[in-house]
Amino acid sequence: MSSHVIGFVLTIGAGDFALAARLRRGGSPSANPLALALAKHTSFELSDYRPALFTVKDLRTGQRYVGPVPADLAETMARFQRGELVSDNHVFELALSSDD
Repeated sequence: MSSHVIGFVLTIGAGDFALAARLRRGGSPSANPLALALAKHTSFELSDYRPALFTVKDLRTGQRYVGPVPADLAETMARFQRGELVSDNHVFELALSSDD
């Protein structure tokens, strides 16, 4: 069975970073601006995030997709996880393959 490839552009806004930081300070250590942005702008839910690879689930079909984390997204997420202020919007191009 062949993989199904999807691609999309995702904006993680300054508000997503700010809300995730507030949630972390409020006791939710897994708060993630990527998950917040996906929930707002797509039908995908973040299933797993690692610096090199991430997985999302299509909420309409249940299909899981996996793909490499683009270098610019990895660096932005690393800054956030180090507690640095990320106060601007970031746009990322993502390409994922179905996890059959």
